[in-house]
Amino acid sequence: MIHKWAIAAAVTGVTVVGTLAAPAQAITLGEIGNGFLDVGDKRFSNFQCALSTSGPGLLVPNSCEEIKINTIENSPFGIDIQGPFSVTNFASPETEFLEALISFDVEVLDPTKAINSINLAFNGAFAGNGKASVKETARVDGAIVAELMVSNPYEGGSDLQDPALEGEDFDLATPYKKLNITKEIRVEAEAGGSAEISSIVQTYDQTEVPEPGTIGGLLAIGSLGVGSILKQLKQKK
Repeated sequence: MIHKWAIAAAVTGVTVVGTLAAPAQAITLGEIGNGFLDVGDKRFSNFQCALSTSGPGLLVPNSCEEIKINTIENSPFGIDIQGPFSVTNFASPETEFLEALISFDVEVLDPTKAINSINLAFNGAFAGNGKASVKETARVDGAIVAELMVSNPYEGGSDLQDPALEGEDFDLATPYKKLNITKEIRVEAEAGGSAEISSIVQTYDQTEVPEPGTIGGLLAIGSLGVGSILKQLKQKK
């Protein structure tokens, strides 16, 4: 059965780097199941998740069902994916890692609007030879239309949010009503290192677009106008 989750607007004490959005009550991917989340003017649905790990380091979470989703009830509306996602490599000569692959669909419910920009922020942290990163890919009908990545460390510093876009990042070139999103959440560490992500904030800006009926009406009016002009020219001849 498909469930529409009613999310309370009570604000938690979570603070996220690079965002002014206030998260609301969290539920887990296990609780969402095959359902969907309506958040403001957007619907998040078709959640899928897979974990990949290497041992014997300390790695969490142990299951996709433990991953929490917070709804962000302030415009531009979105979700906050919460772990923690963490790895600690005590002494292994091999790089230890945990990777969560999470995908979902996001669509604008308002027929007069479409998504024209993606906002991604996280609070990835590391110690020693550790690294935290999130790569996001947006697709429409299987074709890639946007790709963003945040990382800490990043070229001697940190890249905690997009925009601003760096390297190979690119945002949407045109607005879309619906996107399929894939997020590669990865924490890795060499011997003596660790990395952790506890919050990944995801929002989507939207822009006004003509309704299908409006476009048809404009085309019809345009056709009548052209027809009238041609008729007048014919009469003059």
